[in-house]
Amino acid sequence: MDAAPIGDLARFAPLPAPFVDHLQRWWFRERQIGPHHPPAARAQALASLAASVAMVRSTLDADLAAAALSTAELRRRTGAKPSTVGAWYRRGVLIRSRQGEPDRANAVAILLMRQLRPTARRGWLPSMIVDSEPAARSWWCYEVDPATDTIQIVPTATPARGLRLTPWTGAAQIPGWHAVAGGGAVNPDAVVARLIREAPQRYAHLLQPPALPGPPATPAPAPTAGAPCPGPAPPVRGA
Repeated sequence: MDAAPIGDLARFAPLPAPFVDHLQRWWFRERQIGPHHPPAARAQALASLAASVAMVRSTLDADLAAAALSTAELRRRTGAKPSTVGAWYRRGVLIRSRQGEPDRANAVAILLMRQLRPTARRGWLPSMIVDSEPAARSWWCYEVDPATDTIQIVPTATPARGLRLTPWTGAAQIPGWHAVAGGGAVNPDAVVARLIREAPQRYAHLLQPPALPGPPATPAPAPTAGAPCPGPAPPVRGA
């Protein structure tokens, strides 16, 4: 089964790409959706998954707002044995921060995966992440290019080149990210003041979690990737 399209990854924050792919395979298998189904049906299923992730993520954010996610706390919340958590570290599924504890975004991603499949005894996480590149284990966000005012979807492990936005409100617990009224978070460290001022209005659509989809509709022509934005809602490259 195909991996999730690159344009969808920012909606699944803080899940890294291998987590999204693993989750999508299970979601499609449960609904008996395969490559032979029309693109509209696959897009509908993926939109439904993104909405489910957003709902669970919102509840999790409220629960974790003041929580420190140590290895012991991660074990408690997932019910995993110490040997299991040790295997996660060795296989690249769980990564450590510079302080030696679980990377917060990565730990939240594991908790999110667990809550999406609370009764699964095994198989709710990828068995390993082979790619050791930081981007392979990173969560994804939107980034506004200050030179062209276009939007790209990028791994957060890469250096910021513009305003970064995410619908994941819990990102505000990570240094450099700041909560936005109404939900979502921004990372304005690398942007000019104009973009910071405009972010809550001009890019509000990037901060909102996806809603449950309705019946499939005839898709509109996709905007040209990388084209300058003529209006209030710039096109997202990679969608």
